[in-house]
Amino acid sequence: MRIDDFLPRFQVVEYHQRLVSASAARTYAAIWETDFAASSVVKALLIVRAIPTRAPGAARLRVPATQLTLREILQQGFELLAEDWGREVLLGVSGRFWKLREGLSGAARGHFREPMPEGTARAAWNFTVSERRC
Repeated sequence: MRIDDFLPRFQVVEYHQRLVSASAARTYAAIWETDFAASSVVKALLIVRAIPTRAPGAARLRVPATQLTLREILQQGFELLAEDWGREVLLGVSGRFWKLREGLSGAARGHFREPMPEGTARAAWNFTVSERRC
């Protein structure tokens, strides 16, 4: 997986797998169209992250009212680190995730492997698709 190239060492990992009755190409396209804001957990996190936007001088975080696809996520600070269309997509971000008033900064491909500034963290979000032969 490409995530191993960009994040070979990590402190926390979360892994999910789902089997679907669809082709790899159709499943991959669906990943890009999935509405992540349909999740109550994601909605709660978006609301918390939007609180600083109400403060004077705070950078405005655009929280989509109706949906949150990977395209919108890329517009809000994540970077596309790698993509093998139809098989895998890797997004990355850096910043101070635990502070409400801190913004996210994109994790550009060329800089993602470089040392992080003190007090910041890096995260990657990887989706892979493969066909299961029965």
